[in-house]
Amino acid sequence: MAAASSPPAILGREGLEVQINANRYRGFALAVATAVVVGAVVGLVTGVGVALIVGLLAGIGTAMVVAAGVWWAGAPLALALAGANPTHPVDQPRAHNLLDSLCAGAGVAKPRLAVVDHPSIDVMAVGRSPAHATLVVTSALLSSLSLVEMEAMLAHQVVRIKADDTCPATAAVAGPGALAVLVPWAARLADRAARSAEAEVAGRRRASGTNGVGGVSGVRAAGVRAAGRSGDYAADLAAVALTRYPPAMVSALEKVLASPPPGVPNPALSRAIGHLWTARPHLEDRIRALREL
Repeated sequence: MAAASSPPAILGREGLEVQINANRYRGFALAVATAVVVGAVVGLVTGVGVALIVGLLAGIGTAMVVAAGVWWAGAPLALALAGANPTHPVDQPRAHNLLDSLCAGAGVAKPRLAVVDHPSIDVMAVGRSPAHATLVVTSALLSSLSLVEMEAMLAHQVVRIKADDTCPATAAVAGPGALAVLVPWAARLADRAARSAEAEVAGRRRASGTNGVGGVSGVRAAGVRAAGRSGDYAADLAAVALTRYPPAMVSALEKVLASPPPGVPNPALSRAIGHLWTARPHLEDRIRALREL
């Protein structure tokens, strides 16, 4: 179980602050970038069809609305797309008790806990800040993992919440993710380009021992990078520093790897939240790194 006297900090306090600020900047940048793209399109169309000044005002107004929407609506949209239902400690006492202990040890406010009815063993976290975070687990995770395995998976997400990784990850839902759903042809082009690039650099990445975000679609890869998910290895280290039991994380990730990836009722919408779930192309590397601890 988590030890409240042992903070999960792999980074020092200054390093953690740098990471938090970087994540918040990425979230803000995603909101602004999405707003600029949509505002420019609306302004251009309106300017050509009506008048230049009307187009300018329409573009600015649209951009402001879109920026606010990306920033505030990302988490509710992600939870709705995933079909997540909030839980009460009476309904899921094990998960809530583990979260209480882990958050006390990590020094972070306890996130809300929600459950998705799905046969996949997985977990994700959303929220524009630690104070507004929600941790989502699948029903299969609750029923299939042992207590220490569940603790390990939750600890990983608690570490990410503390570092504010959820800020850009959540903004990516209503930003690039939503655009991919609304403009599917652009998403297909991104996927094709990503597969071509992946085939070219896969051997070089393995030879150099680096861990990129290969093996995922172009849209999802963009979401993974923007969301800071390339820090999963560091989060694993911080999580096992919190739980003090690396074998539980290894065992849990092996079960995640053997289960199907989560989906949503409409597969076309999975692009918007796919980056929030566990990035399966990295699991074998993460398991291998944890076994070396």
